[in-house]
Amino acid sequence: MDIGEIIRERRKGLGVTQTELACRLGISRNQVSNLETGKSLPSSKVLSALEEALETSFDELLSSDDPSPVVWLKRSRASTDRAAEARGRQRGVDEERLAAGPGQRLSPVRVRLAPRARWEAGPDMQDCSEHFVYVVCGAVEGLADGRWLTLGRRHAMYIRGQGPAVWRNPGEETAVMLWIGGE
Repeated sequence: MDIGEIIRERRKGLGVTQTELACRLGISRNQVSNLETGKSLPSSKVLSALEEALETSFDELLSSDDPSPVVWLKRSRASTDRAAEARGRQRGVDEERLAAGPGQRLSPVRVRLAPRARWEAGPDMQDCSEHFVYVVCGAVEGLADGRWLTLGRRHAMYIRGQGPAVWRNPGEETAVMLWIGGE
Protein backbone atom coordinates (compact mmCIF):
# COMPACT_ATOMS: atom_id res chain seq x y z
CA MET A 1 0.00 0.00 0.00
CA ASP A 2 1.16 3.53 -0.68
CA ILE A 3 0.54 6.48 1.65
CA GLY A 4 -2.68 7.47 -0.15
CA GLU A 5 -4.15 4.01 0.35
CA ILE A 6 -3.10 4.07 4.01
CA ILE A 7 -4.84 7.43 4.51
CA ARG A 8 -8.03 6.24 2.81
CA GLU A 9 -8.10 2.93 4.72
CA ARG A 10 -7.49 4.63 8.08
CA ARG A 11 -10.11 7.36 7.37
CA LYS A 12 -12.76 4.81 6.40
CA GLY A 13 -11.88 2.64 9.41
CA LEU A 14 -12.67 5.59 11.65
CA GLY A 15 -15.93 6.29 9.79
CA VAL A 16 -14.74 9.75 8.74
CA THR A 17 -15.77 11.31 5.40
CA GLN A 18 -13.33 13.11 3.12
CA THR A 19 -15.10 16.37 3.96
CA GLU A 20 -14.71 15.79 7.71
CA LEU A 21 -11.03 14.91 7.29
CA ALA A 22 -10.50 18.01 5.14
CA CYS A 23 -11.94 20.18 7.93
CA ARG A 24 -9.66 18.56 10.50
CA LEU A 25 -6.63 19.11 8.28
CA GLY A 26 -7.51 22.62 7.14
CA ILE A 27 -7.46 21.63 3.45
CA SER A 28 -10.14 21.12 0.80
CA ARG A 29 -12.03 17.85 0.22
CA ASN A 30 -10.47 17.79 -3.25
CA GLN A 31 -7.00 17.87 -1.70
CA VAL A 32 -7.92 14.89 0.51
CA SER A 33 -9.10 13.04 -2.59
CA ASN A 34 -5.81 13.86 -4.36
CA LEU A 35 -3.84 12.54 -1.38
CA GLU A 36 -5.83 9.30 -1.30
CA THR A 37 -5.51 8.68 -5.05
CA GLY A 38 -1.79 9.49 -5.12
CA LYS A 39 -2.20 12.59 -7.27
CA SER A 40 -0.41 14.61 -4.61
CA LEU A 41 1.78 13.98 -1.59
CA PRO A 42 1.17 15.46 1.87
CA SER A 43 3.36 18.29 3.09
CA SER A 44 5.08 17.88 6.46
CA LYS A 45 2.39 20.13 7.98
CA VAL A 46 -0.42 17.93 6.60
CA LEU A 47 1.43 14.75 7.70
CA SER A 48 1.60 16.11 11.21
CA ALA A 49 -2.13 16.96 11.17
CA LEU A 50 -2.93 13.50 9.74
CA GLU A 51 -1.35 11.85 12.78
CA GLU A 52 -3.88 13.50 15.05
CA ALA A 53 -6.87 13.42 12.71
CA LEU A 54 -6.46 9.71 11.92
CA GLU A 55 -5.35 8.75 15.45
CA THR A 56 -2.17 7.17 14.15
CA SER A 57 1.57 7.69 14.12
CA PHE A 58 3.91 9.13 11.54
CA ASP A 59 5.55 5.69 11.22
CA GLU A 60 2.22 4.01 10.47
CA LEU A 61 1.42 6.58 7.80
CA LEU A 62 4.75 5.89 6.12
CA SER A 63 4.72 2.11 6.61
CA SER A 64 4.19 1.53 2.92
CA ASP A 65 5.01 -1.77 1.27
CA ASP A 66 6.41 0.31 -1.58
CA PRO A 67 10.04 -0.87 -1.97
CA SER A 68 11.30 2.52 -3.17
CA PRO A 69 13.41 4.37 -0.60
CA VAL A 70 12.13 7.45 1.20
CA VAL A 71 14.39 10.49 1.46
CA TRP A 72 13.41 13.45 3.63
CA LEU A 73 14.94 16.87 3.14
CA LYS A 74 14.02 20.05 4.96
CA ARG A 75 12.65 23.03 3.06
CA SER A 76 15.06 25.88 2.85
CA ARG A 77 14.04 28.94 4.82
CA ALA A 78 16.40 31.07 2.77
CA SER A 79 14.81 33.10 0.03
CA THR A 80 15.29 31.78 -3.48
CA ASP A 81 17.40 33.70 -5.94
CA ARG A 82 15.82 35.77 -8.72
CA ALA A 83 16.73 33.24 -11.42
CA ALA A 84 14.94 30.47 -9.50
CA GLU A 85 11.93 32.72 -8.98
CA ALA A 86 11.83 33.48 -12.72
CA ARG A 87 12.07 29.76 -13.57
CA GLY A 88 9.33 29.05 -11.03
CA ARG A 89 7.05 31.45 -12.89
CA GLN A 90 7.28 29.36 -16.04
CA ARG A 91 3.82 28.14 -16.95
CA GLY A 92 3.10 24.88 -15.17
CA VAL A 93 6.34 24.75 -13.16
CA ASP A 94 6.69 24.84 -9.37
CA GLU A 95 10.32 24.75 -8.24
CA GLU A 96 11.22 24.51 -4.56
CA ARG A 97 14.78 24.54 -3.30
CA LEU A 98 15.33 22.26 -0.34
CA ALA A 99 17.99 22.51 2.36
CA ALA A 100 20.60 19.76 2.52
CA GLY A 101 22.02 18.51 5.80
CA PRO A 102 24.86 20.28 7.60
CA GLY A 103 28.21 19.98 5.86
CA GLN A 104 26.69 18.52 2.69
CA ARG A 105 27.45 20.17 -0.65
CA LEU A 106 24.17 19.37 -2.31
CA SER A 107 21.63 21.43 -4.21
CA PRO A 108 18.32 19.58 -3.83
CA VAL A 109 15.29 20.90 -5.71
CA ARG A 110 11.74 19.57 -5.85
CA VAL A 111 10.18 20.29 -9.25
CA ARG A 112 6.47 19.86 -9.99
CA LEU A 113 5.63 19.92 -13.71
CA ALA A 114 2.11 20.29 -15.06
CA PRO A 115 1.31 18.26 -18.19
CA ARG A 116 3.49 19.39 -21.12
CA ALA A 117 5.44 21.84 -18.92
CA ARG A 118 9.19 22.33 -19.34
CA TRP A 119 11.81 23.16 -16.66
CA GLU A 120 15.36 24.41 -17.15
CA ALA A 121 17.92 24.03 -14.39
CA GLY A 122 19.57 27.34 -13.56
CA PRO A 123 23.25 28.04 -14.29
CA ASP A 124 24.17 27.41 -10.66
CA MET A 125 22.64 23.92 -10.94
CA GLN A 126 24.21 23.13 -14.31
CA ASP A 127 27.70 23.66 -12.85
CA CYS A 128 27.31 20.65 -10.54
CA SER A 129 29.66 17.76 -11.35
CA GLU A 130 27.16 15.10 -10.25
CA HIS A 131 23.37 14.90 -10.64
CA PHE A 132 20.75 12.60 -9.23
CA VAL A 133 17.10 12.62 -10.38
CA TYR A 134 14.28 10.66 -8.75
CA VAL A 135 10.75 10.74 -10.20
CA VAL A 136 8.17 10.76 -7.40
CA CYS A 137 5.14 10.58 -9.68
CA GLY A 138 4.31 10.90 -13.35
CA ALA A 139 7.06 10.79 -15.98
CA VAL A 140 9.75 13.22 -17.08
CA GLU A 141 12.11 13.49 -20.00
CA GLY A 142 15.60 15.00 -19.81
CA LEU A 143 17.40 16.40 -22.84
CA ALA A 144 20.90 14.87 -23.11
CA ASP A 145 23.13 14.80 -26.18
CA GLY A 146 20.29 16.00 -28.38
CA ARG A 147 17.83 13.27 -27.39
CA TRP A 148 15.16 12.91 -24.73
CA LEU A 149 15.74 10.31 -21.98
CA THR A 150 12.53 9.15 -20.27
CA LEU A 151 12.17 8.38 -16.56
CA GLY A 152 8.89 7.07 -15.12
CA ARG A 153 7.48 6.94 -11.58
CA ARG A 154 10.03 5.65 -9.04
CA HIS A 155 12.81 5.71 -11.62
CA ALA A 156 16.11 7.29 -10.76
CA MET A 157 19.13 8.41 -12.73
CA TYR A 158 22.65 9.23 -11.58
CA ILE A 159 24.83 11.30 -13.88
CA ARG A 160 28.51 12.02 -13.38
CA GLY A 161 29.53 15.16 -15.28
CA GLN A 162 27.24 17.42 -17.30
CA GLY A 163 23.67 16.16 -16.97
CA PRO A 164 20.41 17.16 -18.64
CA ALA A 165 19.61 20.80 -17.85
CA VAL A 166 16.22 20.75 -19.58
CA TRP A 167 13.38 18.55 -18.34
CA ARG A 168 9.80 18.24 -19.53
CA ASN A 169 6.64 16.38 -18.62
CA PRO A 170 5.46 14.43 -21.68
CA GLY A 171 2.37 13.05 -19.96
CA GLU A 172 -1.18 14.07 -19.17
CA GLU A 173 -0.74 14.08 -15.38
CA THR A 174 1.38 16.21 -13.08
CA ALA A 175 4.94 14.95 -12.63
CA VAL A 176 7.08 15.52 -9.53
CA MET A 177 10.82 14.99 -9.52
CA LEU A 178 13.58 15.46 -6.99
CA TRP A 179 16.72 16.87 -8.62
CA ILE A 180 19.95 16.88 -6.60
CA GLY A 181 23.21 18.33 -7.79
CA GLY A 182 26.54 17.99 -6.00
CA GLU A 183 30.15 19.04 -6.37
